[in-house]
This record gives sequence, C-alpha cells and structure tokens, in this order.
Amino acid sequence: MSAIVSFDIRNFSAHVSQLAGGNRNESKKIFDVVGAVFDCLDREIKSSDRGYAFKNKTYVIHTGDGFVAVFYGKEKCLQGLLVASRVAVGARQIFRRYNKAARQHLDTQSLAPLGYGIGIHLGPVSKFDYRPVYEPGNKSSGIGLLGHAINLAHRVQEATKDHTYPIICTQLVYREAISGLAKRHRSEFAKRFTRLDRHRLPGMNGPITLYGVDPEIGLHIRPAVVI
Repeated sequence: MSAIVSFDIRNFSAHVSQLAGGNRNESKKIFDVVGAVFDCLDREIKSSDRGYAFKNKTYVIHTGDGFVAVFYGKEKCLQGLLVASRVAVGARQIFRRYNKAARQHLDTQSLAPLGYGIGIHLGPVSKFDYRPVYEPGNKSSGIGLLGHAINLAHRVQEATKDHTYPIICTQLVYREAISGLAKRHRSEFAKRFTRLDRHRLPGMNGPITLYGVDPEIGLHIRPAVVI
C-alpha cells in the first residue's frame, strides 16, 4: 500500500494561453511559478526524510503543471500529509506573489487567479523501471507508476474544485494517519479533518468517504507526535 499525493495548479492552462501567448517574458513568469512549486516539493520531501523517523521511499512524477508523489513505508500517510501541507503553504505564497503582480491582467481578461488542489489516497501502486531507446547510445531510464489508486487520488484532487477545502483525503488516509500518532495527540489531530460524507467520483465504483484537510496540518505534525 502506498500514500499517493496528487497536486494540480488551478487555472494554469488559462494563464498560459491568455496571458503568455507568444510573450516570452510572461511565459517565463508563469513557468517559473511551476518550477518554484516543484522546488518546494523537493525541499519538503528531503526535509521530512531528515527530520522524521519515517525511513520511507518516495517517487515523484511531474505531469505538466502538477505532480504525483507516491510514499512507501511506515507512516506513509503522515509523511504524505506533511509534505502535501507544507507544499500547499509554500505554493500559496508563490501564487500570492504571482497573482498580485498579474492583478491588472487578471481583471482585464476576467481570469481566475492561480490556485491549487491536492488529493490524497492510500492504495496499491505498481512500480516498474523502463529504458526507452530512441537513438543510438541512449542510456536514459525512468520509473513508471501504475494502479487504480493513482487514478482515484487524481479524482479526489479534482473533487477539491467543488469544495471549500483545497486538500481532500480519503477515509483510508485519515484512519492510517491517526493511527500513526501517539494516542495522546490523536483527538487534537483529528480536529484538523472535516468529514465530507460519501461521494461518487467519476469512473469509480460506488461512493467513498472523503475528508477535508486543514491546509496547515503539516505545521502540527512534529516528530514528537509520531509513534
């Protein structure tokens, strides 16, 4: 079982097509935002590995203006929540600066500001290595991740478009994350989740229970509260 974090930048495509167009400077500004978010993700994964006794493996696949991060190992759901939250806090600052600078363009072109959505799920993921060969001497390799759980994490992320919570997780993530905390911290930690009842997500069999997550939950996951 793996904890899967699906992250997407909201309204990115509209900004690229309507603001950037053929303007190289505007294009650079927008793509610098994506790079800054990815850098934030890299920092937070490394920070969580150093500061906590998780000893997990993490795989990341970047998908245009988003990413999928897959966490393996003990307390994977806690690490996924920690990283997702801290990336969200960092992305919020990055987007705020960008949106402020582009405010005039946003108003004149009726564009929504950049934002984010994060979906987190727990499920089996298959990993495979591949070595594409497209030209003589090409020794590049990559990692592929497959599984229904990845698709479901993406659907959960899309559900943030219809809720007031920019981070939503499934009940499986909620339960495992709570169980990974020392007992005296569980009730306090549980308050940072809001049950959203059962939802039918596109392409999924039957309804599943979702939880809205406090975007700053990662600021409260300290090494001292983890079992």
